[in-house]
Amino acid sequence: MFVRQECLDPNGLSATNTGQVLGCNFLNERSGISPEMALRLEKAFGTSGRPWMERQMNHELETVMARAYEIDVQSFTKRPSCT
Repeated sequence: MFVRQECLDPNGLSATNTGQVLGCNFLNERSGISPEMALRLEKAFGTSGRPWMERQMNHELETVMARAYEIDVQSFTKRPSCT
């Protein structure tokens, strides 16, 4: 979605055109931004790759936090060390 809003739409590009520009098979909003894709976006559109990766990480964290109640983990308590 971010790629479409910030790169495709403003430049009048389709997913097919974007794949040609990026030199790879561009899946239209079906997969996340990998480090390699972030670098390709940086090189093609002059935007830093780091914000692309930060957005992807934030999206993934929000997705898992939405189902945090499903994740059962025992709390770990460190034992006091002997001195």
